[in-house]
Amino acid sequence: MSATILPGALVIYVPNHAHGWLGHKDCERGFVTAISIGRQCAWCRFWSKYDPAELRTRANSERCDYDNLVVVGKMAPVRMRAMEAEYGFKFYEDGDSLEAVASETEREV
Repeated sequence: MSATILPGALVIYVPNHAHGWLGHKDCERGFVTAISIGRQCAWCRFWSKYDPAELRTRANSERCDYDNLVVVGKMAPVRMRAMEAEYGFKFYEDGDSLEAVASETEREV
C-alpha cells in the first residue's frame, strides 16, 4: 500500500502473483467505494480493460486486501457524486459500518 486508502481513492489492484509489478497484465485500475479498517481490506470497483470508460464491476464492489492495492490518486468529490448517480451505488465515508456496506451490496445484486 503506497498511501492512505479511503473511499474515492484511485487504485491499481496488484495480484499476489504479480510480485508488485504494476505493469503485469492482471493488474486492474479502479477506485475504492468502502473500507474496513479492522479487516485491512477495501471494497473496490474496477474499469473494463476492453472499454476504459465502462465499469467491469457493475453489480457490486469487490473485496481487496490493502496489501494488493496501490493508491495512484483521489477522485474529486463532484466526480464521486456523479458516479453514484450514474451507476446507482454509494461511496461509504470513513466510519460507516460494514453492515451498511453489506446491506447496500445485497440490494445492488
